[in-house]
Amino acid sequence: MSASLRSFVACLCAVSTGTACVSSDRTGPTKSRRIDVRRTPNDAYTYRVDEVRGTLPRAITIRLSRSQGCFVSSKIEKTYNVTTSVEWPDFWMWGIATAAAGFALGFYGVPLLFGDDSLPDNEQPFPASDPDLMGILFGTLFFGLAAVFPTGTDRSTSVDTEVEDTQDERKDACYDYEPVKNAEVRLGVDADGGTQTKSTDANGLVQFEVGAREWQKSIGRRRFGMVAVPNGTAIPIDMTSALTAHARTVVDRAKRQQKPPRLTVFAGLEDPRGNGDGVLDAGERADLVVRVENEGGGTGYAVKAGLELASGGGAIRLEKNALSFGDIAPGASVVRRMEIIGEETLKTGTGELAIKIEEEMGFGILSPARVRFATKKLRGPELKLAAYEIFDGESAWAQGDGKNTIGPGEQIELRLKIANVGPGASRNVFVRGASQTSGVSFVREQIELGRLASGQSKTATLVFRVTNQVPKSPLRITLDLVEQRQQFSRQQKLSLPMEQTVASTKVIDVTSSNDVDRSACPDASSWVVAVMNMRGTQDDARVTEAMTRQLRTSASERRLKVVSSSAQDQELKRIVNEAKAETFKECYDEACQVELGKALAASHLLVSSLERFGGQCTVAWEILELKGETTVCGSSQRGGCEESDLLKSLDAVRGRLPAGR
Repeated sequence: MSASLRSFVACLCAVSTGTACVSSDRTGPTKSRRIDVRRTPNDAYTYRVDEVRGTLPRAITIRLSRSQGCFVSSKIEKTYNVTTSVEWPDFWMWGIATAAAGFALGFYGVPLLFGDDSLPDNEQPFPASDPDLMGILFGTLFFGLAAVFPTGTDRSTSVDTEVEDTQDERKDACYDYEPVKNAEVRLGVDADGGTQTKSTDANGLVQFEVGAREWQKSIGRRRFGMVAVPNGTAIPIDMTSALTAHARTVVDRAKRQQKPPRLTVFAGLEDPRGNGDGVLDAGERADLVVRVENEGGGTGYAVKAGLELASGGGAIRLEKNALSFGDIAPGASVVRRMEIIGEETLKTGTGELAIKIEEEMGFGILSPARVRFATKKLRGPELKLAAYEIFDGESAWAQGDGKNTIGPGEQIELRLKIANVGPGASRNVFVRGASQTSGVSFVREQIELGRLASGQSKTATLVFRVTNQVPKSPLRITLDLVEQRQQFSRQQKLSLPMEQTVASTKVIDVTSSNDVDRSACPDASSWVVAVMNMRGTQDDARVTEAMTRQLRTSASERRLKVVSSSAQDQELKRIVNEAKAETFKECYDEACQVELGKALAASHLLVSSLERFGGQCTVAWEILELKGETTVCGSSQRGGCEESDLLKSLDAVRGRLPAGR
């Protein structure tokens, strides 16, 4: 539409409606964006490699992160620019229109207002007498008023927004990427197709070491390998910067290695936690000590030792199969220790270990060094019932007539003597009784004996009840001697006559093992000994307390380093308060004594006991090494149960205590 036509139309609008002509035009979408209304997480994850860098020669570090996928409900928001136009007549159109209106007002309106209908036209008063002049005057005046009216076109711009729904979609990475820990990552090496698998740490980092051969083959390649992440995706990695850093390191070290290093390896077995004989016993944990010396003129860089069992692999375990020695300067040596474990199935013979030494610049030891050490099969315990007797008098447990017979309606103590006649110490032994006879049931069926050294014996008192309906035939009782290791547990059966005297019965003779030293004590000059309260019955509390003091005095007289009794009592109170258990009050239990000894920073415990059986009493002591919780030596003496007899037995065993310096 031309400007004159638009002006005419606008004028008609203005004359007919008193307003301008208004029109709006959308100039098209200027912006479109997706708005997520709702996210529903799923179990799918998207992984990415954030970082690949060379951290050490022939080593790379990769940082892995992941984002969780989700289902997303979205809307599309579209934003438009809207232009609004207001069309007004131009000045001439306003002037013509208003002049015409003014002429009509003057020509017709003035005579109507000021004329006299009774007079002819030529006699009308002024101004009605000249309508032409009034029309021209009013037309001219109204033409001048056109200047105050708006003219032309006024335009303004606004923004209009529309929102449209879309279909739900699935996003593989819906949230921010975060480092992923404990993720299994597999690195595929282009050079030879080999792979390595490791797990990321708490920061999403994982380090791979690549052999010299793979690095050499990768020189000149931009893509070094592929990283296989937990969701199965293979991500290519760029190793250009790592290869460049490695090349610079190699050149720098080659310049400094004017003379090559010459590495030698020495290795041996030490068993400070075992019996100290330098032999790997079954069930023992020893230390493999490896020393690498550099006798050459140049530094040995990133020296490592690879370990491989050549024999005894099925019954020998290594803590790890490699040791790192770092850089070794000329004339220096580095020592590393590693735990080597003999399984209980280990046999007597020889173990062999191959040690291969590698050096970063290729100056390792071509032929693996071989270390041989003696092995010894397990010296296990052998648990036996040494003797037994009954008590049917009046006590805390027994309720009978005191005739040493088993009768209906009685509750009887069955006193057992359990001995370890094997060459090795036992672990966590307990005795459990079970009746095979109807009408007989155990009231106290299980007693824990703890540890029994070789040649040691302990007493256990079980209690059973006999009803009035029990048959006259002998009572059949099964005793389970249970050891922590199932292969050393034993079962023994007893037959006890009804209503006949049951005298003290010796099943096996353990006198020789109880009345002499079980082993000679090693050098005790460096020991710190804590003297534990002597074990005994409640009735013997006064006697055992006095005998404990005598043993403590004797240990000090023999120049042993003994923990003071005040410090020991104070620490015992702390353990009792923390445990909140009255059973620890006397601390006769072996577990309590071990805990107390460690709290006192002692290296050894002096543990003693007073045992009554068959009218005889045995006074014994043993020294327990806390580091390995093994008995290093002990002694016992059998005699009478009168106080004078007990003193003689005590004098005999305390004279066998080890001596310090």
